[in-house]
Amino acid sequence: AASRPNRFRRGVLWGMLALGLGQFVLDESPIADWLLSPLFLADTSGQADAIVVLGAGVVGPCVPNVSAVRRTLMASDLWRQGRAPVVLFTGGRPSDSDCPVASIMAELGTRLGIPADHVIVETGSRTTLENALYAGPMLDALQVRRVVIVTDRLHMLRASLVFGARGYDVERAGVPVYATHHGNLDMLWGGLREYVAL
Repeated sequence: AASRPNRFRRGVLWGMLALGLGQFVLDESPIADWLLSPLFLADTSGQADAIVVLGAGVVGPCVPNVSAVRRTLMASDLWRQGRAPVVLFTGGRPSDSDCPVASIMAELGTRLGIPADHVIVETGSRTTLENALYAGPMLDALQVRRVVIVTDRLHMLRASLVFGARGYDVERAGVPVYATHHGNLDMLWGGLREYVAL
């Protein structure tokens, strides 16, 4: 009986060692990149009729999360480069927030230099499919046929397929994976979510 605590401690130590080794292998090897490579679409450089920024999320009351900030920064850069004359932010209110994500991101976009009269906001959508469906009437009113989709790189394949299925020609501008994911394990969880959603 006296040896049971020792065996338990050894088991815990071996388990921690295995977890640490697994984390090291994931972070230092190309395994994660290989598993997720089908999701990684290259950016394109063509002109478009509109930049469409897909909503990300919030942290705390009406504060954009890292993905929302990164997507908005990219959209403001694209607008300054003249890639499209208008920027449409799309995304509704998360269940734990009083503010639509698109409104928060659009406010940040104007602070970053996108003129307010070049910004359109869609605040009803909660999913990628709804992003495209609810943005559709706004884009159609402007006779938009080609869009630059701005989203995280892991999300780009799904977003491009959804907007392409709605009849839009799609250009792509993806936020780099490591700008929004903390290591390969976090990236793998995000990739698994995308594979399930696809």
